Amino acid sequence: MVRNRPYSIGMIEHFQSLSSIILFTENVDQPIVDDKPKDFFTDFSDKVKDVIIKSSPGTEIQPPIGNIWRGQLGSAPGDYYGVFNNFSIMAVREAHDEIVKIHQNFDNSWNVFFFGERPAVYSFNGIFVDSMDYPYYQEFMVAYDTLLAGRKCIENNMKMYLTCDNKIIEGYMLNISATKTAETSFKKDFSFSLLVRNVYWVRNNIIVSTAPNGQTVFRLGYNELSNIARFPLTEEVNFASGL
Repeated sequence: MVRNRPYSIGMIEHFQSLSSIILFTENVDQPIVDDKPKDFFTDFSDKVKDVIIKSSPGTEIQPPIGNIWRGQLGSAPGDYYGVFNNFSIMAVREAHDEIVKIHQNFDNSWNVFFFGERPAVYSFNGIFVDSMDYPYYQEFMVAYDTLLAGRKCIENNMKMYLTCDNKIIEGYMLNISATKTAETSFKKDFSFSLLVRNVYWVRNNIIVSTAPNGQTVFRLGYNELSNIARFPLTEEVNFASGL
C-alpha cells in the first residue's frame, strides 16, 4: 500500500489550545524578585493577584468588573498586565493580499508590478456566555472600550497578543460586534477583526526520519516540518509505531 496522500482516517489532531488575549504595557521593566523559582505548571500554592490600575502616583483604582483582568503590576504608574479568556472562538478567517498593479497593454500582453503585502487582517467569530453568574459579554465589552480597542492600546502604550489555534497573533483590535437571539438567551455571538503585526507558530509536529540502522523514527518536533510522509512509502513502514 502506497501512502502518498493524506486521509482523515488515522490522522493526529494538533493539541487543543485555549483562546486568550494577553495585554501588557510596552517597554516596561517589571522584575520579579523571588528567593525560590516556582514552577507554575505544577505548583498551585500561589495565585495570580488581581490587577490594580494605577492612574496616578498614590492613587489606585480597582477594575470595575470583577477579576477578568489578572496579572502583576510593576512599580511605575500605568503599568499593566492582563489575561482575558472569557470568550470562545469558533471560527477564524485569515486574509493575506498582495499590493499589485496589473498593466494591460494594447496587444494581448500585460505587465505586473508587486509592491509588497497589504496589512493582514484576521476575522474571529465566537460566543460569549452571558448570565448573571458568568457575565462574560459585559466584561469583554467593557474591556474593549477601556483597554482592548486598537486606539486604546496606542494611547496606553500597550501590546496585545491573541493565542488561538496554537498560534500567537500580535496586533490591534479594529472592531467588535455582538448579536443576541431569543433562542440563545445565555450566549451572544461576536465577531471582531485584528490588524496583524506578527504571527508566531507554537506547534508540535510529527517528524519522520530514518535512523542510522535504517529504522523509521517518529518524534515530536517543536515548530518543525517534514515532507517525508508525502512521498510513497512501502507497506512495511508503520505510521502508528513510536507515537
